[in-house]
Amino acid sequence: MSNNNTTVGDELADSVPRILVPSALGVPSRRHFVVVRRAREHYQELVTLGEEVFERSGGPDNAVFTECEKGLIRNKLFLIKNSIAELDALPEAKKADIATDLQSLKDDWEQVTNKLSAAASSTEEEI
Repeated sequence: MSNNNTTVGDELADSVPRILVPSALGVPSRRHFVVVRRAREHYQELVTLGEEVFERSGGPDNAVFTECEKGLIRNKLFLIKNSIAELDALPEAKKADIATDLQSLKDDWEQVTNKLSAAASSTEEEI
């Protein structure tokens, strides 16, 4: 009779060197910190794009986005939104590590979507 008490780490040890799989060595995941950092980078790219468009157009009231810019905005908003959803789904212990960053990210998300929606009505429909 076979032993059914094997774990994923045991199976990995047979096929992959354990040093290449941090979780198999008991190293805690730091993914939530990476997700926050990447979402922040996407947000900063959105802010930079918005500033460039507003400067080029003479202000938010006159903003004209190209199709490429609209696509980039949709993509960045999608990535940020998914990052927030992933972080919200974390266990409370990990969420405590990033609580301030997560709330700040949510506030920034709200601010950027409102500003971009007000600046370009066609973008509002696509958000």
